[in-house]
Amino acid sequence: MRSSFFARVRDTTQLVTVVLGALGALANVAQAQEQALEEITVTAQKREQSLQDVPMAVSALSGDALAQAGIQNVADLSRRVPALDVQSNSSAISANFRMRRVGALGSIPTFESPVGLFIDGAFRSRAIFGTGELFDIERIEILRGPQSTLYGKNTTAGVLGIYTSAPSEQFTGGAELSAGLLDGGAGSALQTRFKGGVSGPLTESLRGSLSASLADVEDTQGEAVSPGGEDSNDTSRYSVRGQLSLDVAEALSLRLIAGIVRQDDKQSTSDVFIDPAGPLATVILPTFRAAGVSGTCADNDPRNRIACTRAAAGSKLDASEVTLLGSYALSNGWTISSVTSWDSYDFESSQNDVMQVMAPLMTFLDSQDSESLQQELRLSSAGGTKVDWLVGAFLYNNQFDRGDGGNTPTFRADSLGANPVVAAVNQQLFRVPFPLPVAVAGQEGFLDSTLETDYVGVFGQATWKITDAFSLTGGLRWQQEDKQASIRQFANIASPSLQRRDLDRDATVVDRRRHDAVPDGRSRLQGRRLQHGLRAFADRATRVRG
Repeated sequence: MRSSFFARVRDTTQLVTVVLGALGALANVAQAQEQALEEITVTAQKREQSLQDVPMAVSALSGDALAQAGIQNVADLSRRVPALDVQSNSSAISANFRMRRVGALGSIPTFESPVGLFIDGAFRSRAIFGTGELFDIERIEILRGPQSTLYGKNTTAGVLGIYTSAPSEQFTGGAELSAGLLDGGAGSALQTRFKGGVSGPLTESLRGSLSASLADVEDTQGEAVSPGGEDSNDTSRYSVRGQLSLDVAEALSLRLIAGIVRQDDKQSTSDVFIDPAGPLATVILPTFRAAGVSGTCADNDPRNRIACTRAAAGSKLDASEVTLLGSYALSNGWTISSVTSWDSYDFESSQNDVMQVMAPLMTFLDSQDSESLQQELRLSSAGGTKVDWLVGAFLYNNQFDRGDGGNTPTFRADSLGANPVVAAVNQQLFRVPFPLPVAVAGQEGFLDSTLETDYVGVFGQATWKITDAFSLTGGLRWQQEDKQASIRQFANIASPSLQRRDLDRDATVVDRRRHDAVPDGRSRLQGRRLQHGLRAFADRATRVRG
C-alpha cells in the first residue's frame, strides 16, 4: 500500500515536471517569435538593413521601446545608451553631444560637434534641433565611432540619427498627458507635458500626419538674495510637426516633413558657487556690500536649487525645419534617393547681473541666428547581391550671425556700472594706474560675428560578400569645406572702462579651406577658436545648473 502511494506520487511529480517543461518551452518559443517580430530595420549605412546585418557599433531603439522606457528626450537616452553623453549647462542653445567621452566640452556656436545630428537623414549643425521632447518617433539610431565616409562633416565621434514616423496607411491617433509636482528651490512646481497626433490617408496616394508636444514647468529655482531676487528655471516649450507622403507613381515616392519649435522661458539662469575662502567672498563682496553695491546672499549650496541672482536670465528660441525625401526605384533594382532640407533658428537671451556679484553693473544681450540649406543625392544597388554598392554627393551651405550688425548693443552699463568703489576695486584687480569702472554712463559694447560655411562632398562605399559569414567593406570620400568668419567688437564711447578694455579691438577675419580624401572614413577639421570673454574677477567659481 505504502509503496503504491509513493509510486503514484512519483508518477504525478514526473507528469507535473513534463507539463511545466512543455509550458516553459512554449513560452520560450513565444518569446523568440515576439523578438523576431520586433526586429528593427535601420539605415545606418544609408540603405534599409536589419540591425543584425549591420557591421557597425549601432544602438537602435524603436518608438515603442522609447515609450516603454519612459524616455522623454535625448538626455534620457544615456540611461539606455551609456556611450552617449548629453551636456547642457542651462538653455537648449548650450546643449552638446559626446560619444564614448569624445566630443567638445562646451557648445561653441561656430564649431560643429564631433557627434553629428541627423533628423530624417538631414544634417543639423546645432543640437537644439534634437534636444526637445521626443514625439511621433519611429526609431533612434546611435552610431559609435568615426562615420565620415557616409555622413561627412565633422562626425569623428559618431552620429545620432532621429527618424520620425511616416504617415500611416490606416487612420490612427493618440495622445498622452501627464502632470505632477516637482520639488525645487522655489517650492512645488507644477509640470505638465502633452504629446499627441493623428495620422492616416487623405486620398488613395496621399497620406498625412500632424503631431505636437508641449512642456510647461513652473519655476524650479528659488532665490536667497536680499534685496530683491526672482525665481527662475521654468520651462515653456511647444513643438509641432506635419508630414505628407505621396506616391507619385509606382516607382516614385515623396515625403515632406515640416516642424517648428518655440521656447520662451528662464532656463538660462545659473547657480554660482562662491569659494568662501576666495577673494570674492572675503574682500570684493564685503567691500561692495559696504558701499551699497551688492546684495546679500543667504545661500551658497550649488545643489539645493536656490541661487542668488537679482533677475532671472531669459531666453527665446524659434527654430524651423523642412525636409523633402524622395525615392525612385529603377527597373534594374537600383534606387535613386534624395534628401533636400532647410533649417533655421533664432535665439535671444538676456542677463542682468553679468558679473554675478548680485549688483546692477552690466547687462548682457545675446542674439544668434542661423540658416542652412542642403542637398544629398545617392544611387544604390539593389542589395542582397554579391557586391552591394552606394555612391552619392552632398552639398551644404550655412550662414551664422551673432549680433545684428552693430544696431543693438551686446553689453550695456547698468545703474551702478560707474560706481567709484567698483572702479577702485577694478584698479587693484587689473593693476592699472587709474580707477577702472565697468562702464561709464551711456557706454555700450557691441559684439557682432558672422560665419559662412560652404561644403561639398562626394562619397562611395561597396561591400563584397565573399561568403555568407564573411564580407569586406571599403569606402572613400572626397570633400571640400570653405569657412569665412569675421568678428567686429567695439565700445561706442572711448572712455577707459572694463568694457572697452575687452571689446575695443580690430575686427578679425578668418578664411579657411580644406580638401580631404578619406579612404578610411576619418576626417578632422581644425580651425581657430574665435572667443570673446569678459571676466571681472579672478576667483574660483563653478557654474552649475540651477
